[in-house]
Amino acid sequence: MSEKTYSNTSLLTITETAQCLNISREMVYNLIQQGRLGVIQLNTRFKVPYSEIERFIKENTVYVSSDTFINQIFDVDTSTSTSSFNSVELFEKLKENFNNG
Repeated sequence: MSEKTYSNTSLLTITETAQCLNISREMVYNLIQQGRLGVIQLNTRFKVPYSEIERFIKENTVYVSSDTFINQIFDVDTSTSTSSFNSVELFEKLKENFNNG
C-alpha cells in the first residue's frame, strides 16, 4: 500500500489527520477543541490544512538527551537513582507510554 502525498494546500479529513500524526481521531478532535490544531469548517465538516499539521509538528517537537528521556519515562528522582535499569522494564514502560499517547 502506498502512502498518500500531501502538499501545503491539501485539506485533510480528521481520519487522514489522525493517520498523519499517528494518533486517534478522538485525540485530533481534542487538539482542535484545545485550539492547538487549526481547522477549516465546511458546513458541518472540519478539514485540517496540511500546513497546519506541519506547524503543529514543528511547534511540538522537543529534543532531549537520552538520560532525560529515560528519567521522564521512569519518573526517576536523579538525586537518588542509580544508572542501571532493566531493558524489559524499559520496553514495557515505552510501550505503555506509546499506547497512552
